[in-house]
Amino acid sequence: MSVSNDGKINPPSSKRNGIGQEGMLLRTQMVGGVLEIQSTYPYTVITRIPLTNQMDIL
Repeated sequence: MSVSNDGKINPPSSKRNGIGQEGMLLRTQMVGGVLEIQSTYPYTVITRIPLTNQMDIL
């Protein structure tokens, strides 16, 4: 899944992840996925989650 936003990061030079980003990362990793955050314009969050057997995830 890929979600983009044309808004600005506050502050734009910050390298620190916010609490929302940390939560997305942890939850994605819990199900064996990968989270990628592209902070350049447009700000984009890409989540890749394997769907081999959905019942194993639950």
